[in-house]
Amino acid sequence: MAGSYTMMINGEAVSGVETFDIVNPATSEVFAKAPDCTKEELDHAVAAAKAALPAWRKTTMDERRQ
Repeated sequence: MAGSYTMMINGEAVSGVETFDIVNPATSEVFAKAPDCTKEELDHAVAAAKAALPAWRKTTMDERRQ
């Protein structure tokens, strides 16, 4: 298996309590585990994204590429 992943919530890597398998559809092989977020983690992520949007919207494409 290639590895495990985290979620980025408000600029922080969050592991999550539960995980789910990521499966290659061509081989049916599990190649990674991904975090399964809770409702609270989802709400926190949405709130952080909404708060970040006004500043992010003002950045240029060149700035976003960096």
